[in-house]
Amino acid sequence: MQLALLTLAATAGAYARTAVSPLQEMMRVALSLSDTQMALLQGPAMALPVVLGAIPVGFVVDRHSRVRLLFVFALLNLAGTLLTAVASAFALLLFARALVGLGVISTWIAAASLLSDLFIPARRGRATMIVAVGQYAGMAIVFALGGTLAGMAGTSPSGWRCVLLWLSAPLLLVMLSLLLMSEPRRSEAGSTNASVRQALRELMQYRAVVLPVFVGLVLAETAVGKYPVEAVQVMARIACESEPFCKHGPFEYHNGPRTHAHAVASAAHILAREAGAHLIAAFTRTGTSAHLISKERPVMPVVAYTPFEQVYRRLALWWGVMPRRSELLGTTEQLIAWVDEQLQEEGLVHRGDEAVIMGGMPVAGRARTNFVKLQHIGDD
Repeated sequence: MQLALLTLAATAGAYARTAVSPLQEMMRVALSLSDTQMALLQGPAMALPVVLGAIPVGFVVDRHSRVRLLFVFALLNLAGTLLTAVASAFALLLFARALVGLGVISTWIAAASLLSDLFIPARRGRATMIVAVGQYAGMAIVFALGGTLAGMAGTSPSGWRCVLLWLSAPLLLVMLSLLLMSEPRRSEAGSTNASVRQALRELMQYRAVVLPVFVGLVLAETAVGKYPVEAVQVMARIACESEPFCKHGPFEYHNGPRTHAHAVASAAHILAREAGAHLIAAFTRTGTSAHLISKERPVMPVVAYTPFEQVYRRLALWWGVMPRRSELLGTTEQLIAWVDEQLQEEGLVHRGDEAVIMGGMPVAGRARTNFVKLQHIGDD
């Protein structure tokens, strides 16, 4: 029971620490933050509490009830996450993330102290491993849950705030569950009356190890999110190397009813394949049309046109999709004629080629995916 609750506390800490990660692009666009500011929120805002607060927290843990402190640290994680959800100013965001950073490191310090008293040395390593695995589970859970909720939130400017508020609910449950823990008897024989100065003096004896670790931690955390372009380039190289070994073919849809949009996407793929089309062009406001045709795994490229920046960026992640940002104005016929010209100007097709165009009619409205057309390039 005690080990399960400690693991839950560690899982919640990693969960709170990573909660912003699946939402950072939504936050950046909604709050007009730079990549550097996002890196500061994910890096130093989390690392500085570790560097500055670890020793004081250690003294507090040595002198007070660790179970009660775990509850307080869980409260810090919850408060920091909620404050992040409502904050608009960058300084307040930094403070909110620092609260989470302090809560996370404090939780681990208290958990390590409790583990030493709950388990004999022969079993302590296994127990510590279980708690550590809980941290990675927390990160995986928040990415899965946060990504799902972010997709449901759509392109609303306040969507990320709603998602973060929902993500805070499990943190409240974990905090309340920690009330079930009981404080074990301390087994250490040493004195806990040493001063901060004495502790610092002892640490300085190991400065050749401690200082590089501190500096490395700050630098590593600061680098999070600092090089998004280079990170994507690495991921692209990995994808290009691995895809030749993957089995291609239509991606299996999740169980559930298939909509008219699914049928149109499938029809567009079949039409493009049978007609020998050079590409498929899709008009999309939410990204759904391009997403569905991407799941068909067509051998020809998919060029997706959208007027929204966030959708444009998301489209770059779908298999085989080449996103283009453009206002979808005018009648459907005018947009088809315009795409015909644009595709020729880019050199993606030539006069006399075939292309399949799909989307929702009327394109300038908010219709769902409901039409597919075989376009002979260059026809008026």
